[in-house]
Amino acid sequence: MIWTKKIRAGALQLVLFVGAIIMVLLVSFLVLAYTHDFFEKKTDLAIDLIQAADQGLVDSFEKEMALGVPLDVTSQNELGITVSVTHKYWGVLPLRNAVATKGKQEFIKWALVGVSEPLKPALFLRDQQRPMVIAGQAQIVGNAFLPERGIKPGNIRGQGYNRSQLVYGQQQKSSDQLPQFTNEWNTQVQQLTGLSQEPTGETLAIEKEKVLKNSFKEPMKVFKGSTIRLEHLNLTGHIMVWATKKIIVENNCRLQDVVLIAPEIEIKKGFRGSLQALATKNINVGESCELEYPSVLLVNKNQNYIDDFKVNLSIASKTDVRGMVVFRQPSTTEKSFVPDLRLAKNAQLMGELFCAGNLELRGTIYGNVTTEAFMVNENGNSYQNHLFNGKINSSLLPEAYGGLWYNNTLINQVVKWLY
Repeated sequence: MIWTKKIRAGALQLVLFVGAIIMVLLVSFLVLAYTHDFFEKKTDLAIDLIQAADQGLVDSFEKEMALGVPLDVTSQNELGITVSVTHKYWGVLPLRNAVATKGKQEFIKWALVGVSEPLKPALFLRDQQRPMVIAGQAQIVGNAFLPERGIKPGNIRGQGYNRSQLVYGQQQKSSDQLPQFTNEWNTQVQQLTGLSQEPTGETLAIEKEKVLKNSFKEPMKVFKGSTIRLEHLNLTGHIMVWATKKIIVENNCRLQDVVLIAPEIEIKKGFRGSLQALATKNINVGESCELEYPSVLLVNKNQNYIDDFKVNLSIASKTDVRGMVVFRQPSTTEKSFVPDLRLAKNAQLMGELFCAGNLELRGTIYGNVTTEAFMVNENGNSYQNHLFNGKINSSLLPEAYGGLWYNNTLINQVVKWLY
């Protein structure tokens, strides 16, 4: 006998429902697996692009590059990634951007670059047919290029030189000419400090409490005026402040990688940040400032601006500068009895100092000094070619430091990755 039994419709619905759930779970699993694989491949590609951009920028150091002309430095052909690097400037610091591309994917990296020299000397003093005199607690650690008449101990205000060596390093003969910067770098400095042509870019108004961050991927933003006072501002990135008379930077202002251009620039006591200050008359940095690497203080003196009673570039006591300090003037400028560049007692510079004039060094420089002459003003007396209490130590300059671009040197160091 065959027994028949009807299956309830609810049971069939349950079977269909369970089957649908299983199917959804299987499809979800497949989608999840595909998505994971897709993003894993995309992540791998992003990493490859980043590494290719990094390597491409480093590879560009071995190439001759024309300003503003992209150069193909592809080093990842097996991955199908193309890399091009463009050589530009931000202020007076060389800038390179590397673009790594594969298909529709692209990665761009920006970096300030400079010159690293492992055996950079502590001192280059131009030979003007007179010896250098060292007195007080002064000290030179590192190799030194000195005039043919050499270096000798001296005495200022009863403070003689009592160390066991005059130079703690090798002494070599200097020349009657200062080291020369590259033509390209000279041209960049002249264009920026000429002040004859206003910078192009989106012009903004100065507003207190303003916070502005501008990526180097975006067009430059510019603040323009006659006399500009920067206070209660936070400016970061691809931003220029340009004035026809003077720029004053208050200590309640925060600047990061900003370029300042004016005939006169004053940085008030206690300021902290990183900047490039480019002037044609003078720069005055107050006490207890911290200028972070890679800051630049540069006076490119115009012959029309002569002031025999004012220091052209002055860095006050307890101030710490990380970067480059440069004073330049026409070779025909008459010499005065006032220092052109002064680093005060208890001030310090980690980096390079170039002075095409008279340098009064009372503080400490961890790095390199290149100068036409030393000068000391003490008790109303002027001592020519004297180093009094100032210290130079090239052995403590970090290996990763990238600095000024002279003739016969090559850009070979990333100074700072930008954003």
